[in-house]
Amino acid sequence: MAPDCDRADCFGVEQCYSSDNCDSLRVEQRRTAAPQSLILQQPQRPIPAIQEQALSFWPANDYGQPVLPDSVAQARYLTLLASYYQDLINHYQQREHKIAMITVPRPPGMSPNYQGNPSSIANQSADIDDRMNTSVSVTGLPPTIDVHGLLRCIRGFGRIKATVINGPDPNKGHTLSAAKIIFFDVEPAQRFLACYGPGSKDGGWLVQDRLARVLPNRIKVAQSDKPSNHSRVLVISGPEQYVSYESLEQIFASRAIEYQMDEVIPRPHKVEGWATIELRFGSYRGQASQAMMVVKRELRVFGIGGRFGVDPCA
Repeated sequence: MAPDCDRADCFGVEQCYSSDNCDSLRVEQRRTAAPQSLILQQPQRPIPAIQEQALSFWPANDYGQPVLPDSVAQARYLTLLASYYQDLINHYQQREHKIAMITVPRPPGMSPNYQGNPSSIANQSADIDDRMNTSVSVTGLPPTIDVHGLLRCIRGFGRIKATVINGPDPNKGHTLSAAKIIFFDVEPAQRFLACYGPGSKDGGWLVQDRLARVLPNRIKVAQSDKPSNHSRVLVISGPEQYVSYESLEQIFASRAIEYQMDEVIPRPHKVEGWATIELRFGSYRGQASQAMMVVKRELRVFGIGGRFGVDPCA
């Protein structure tokens, strides 16, 4: 165990299991001169009361370390040791709960209405020039707008990395919807702003029957470093008894993948008994990317394969 390690899953083993990621790792070297077969490592940060009780009947060797006595004393010591670890677990669970309750200051530009995790790097504004921002904000959208109705109005711009829609909130006086759209690349985002943003010829973006307002998002997002073939669209093929949206939907739900579906399009397959389906997710980030991981890691054994398809917004 790392003596200064604050991880709740660090349980006093000789080598810290978290050594690859633990910043406070200081593995204490055990004494090699002592007979290792007779030593039972005591906790390096024991609770004083439990330590005092344990050592009151537990004999020590010349090195001040406990040795193995009769089975009764050993059982009593192990009982106290288990109690110590349970108290340690409770301590860190309470500490993590207190930390979770701490209000994290919101970065500049983040809306006070944002309900996500403001401490996450993915939710903080990138330190980039405004012209390198790939995220746009859209307000004044129809109250019943969904991912399909929004994305079908984007054609010929570029791949969409993420789409987030906030519906009306009458309690706050918001009768219309708003959205955030993140492109993979800078050029499509800036071209989209030039077409529909402030000072554009159209003066806004016509979505269904409303002229929405398009602005650069205050939470800036840098251009993606993902390969150019990655997209929010998956093309999945395999035996037809497995490759249906109903089956895949259950699989994704069992893996706790939350997503919004733009379109589901069956595609012809040249092999009899096999099927191909195109899934157009609302986002690549956290949706199509996670679904692709499930296909590659878990469904390949059933003869199911997948690839990224062409984003119709591009």
